[in-house]
Amino acid sequence: MRARYGNGGMFMIDMHGTFERATRSSNSRTPGEPYCGSCMASATRSTGSSSRKRVVSQPVRPHTGQPTPPQTRHSTSNATDGSVKGIPGDDAYPPGFDKQGKGLVPVPRLEHYKDFYFANLDPNAQDLHTYLAGAKDYIDLVVDQSPSGKMEIISGVQEYDIKANWKLLVENSVDDYHLVTTHSTWLNYMRNSGVNVTPAKGHLLPTKGFGKDLGNGHLTTDNPNYRGRPVAKWIAVYGEEAKADIDAIRKELVERINLDIRLHARMQIWLYLHVPLTLALLAALLTHVISVFLYW
Repeated sequence: MRARYGNGGMFMIDMHGTFERATRSSNSRTPGEPYCGSCMASATRSTGSSSRKRVVSQPVRPHTGQPTPPQTRHSTSNATDGSVKGIPGDDAYPPGFDKQGKGLVPVPRLEHYKDFYFANLDPNAQDLHTYLAGAKDYIDLVVDQSPSGKMEIISGVQEYDIKANWKLLVENSVDDYHLVTTHSTWLNYMRNSGVNVTPAKGHLLPTKGFGKDLGNGHLTTDNPNYRGRPVAKWIAVYGEEAKADIDAIRKELVERINLDIRLHARMQIWLYLHVPLTLALLAALLTHVISVFLYW
């Protein structure tokens, strides 16, 4: 099975079936502002050329509205409409060289969900809403933590550069069994910092999680949290100075969620009353109509 991960033919199938059909860009801002890109040149444009594939992730935070610099690709800078702004060493090109004809071209499909924009090179691919399937629920869980419902990509990356099929990295990320042996130093650090990482009786890990199929090739591991969350759960690793801020963030999040729960409960009560009352009124109306025809 793992021999397929290094198979060149399988790699090309993956490139067409996955990366070219649903390439995710980072979230954009309001029209006219610079794009906030990750491994793509911009959120809405592509040169169509290929390069070595890397798995790149960038942290996000609630949107602040601050502008970001124009994106560059191979040291060529582009404006927000994709046109070329500057080419390094352009004085070496002949006088008739038209750099304006070398800009980024529109991608065939551009769709968004919760302000995350997805560039798709296949004009015949299924729509984004269908493609994301159950992954939408987990995107909602992340984005809805922000009071404004907006997220912003901030500086810094976590980059993996491996000479292997991308599925090998995914398989390793989904496999939680390697945590105890491979990441024992991290677990010891957490334990020494006051975090309870002791597994329950009969368990291998501190919490019992499971892999979840989200449809259309999307998956996640769902684990009860014990490692702390900057938006909701303070742990000693974050330091005492961060405790007040995290508690305030948690309070706002709980109040907002409780309001949603109350509104949802009221809507459910209304639906329970509305549906039978509507059916009763329709029955009464039908009885009235029949009576009119019979006794007119």
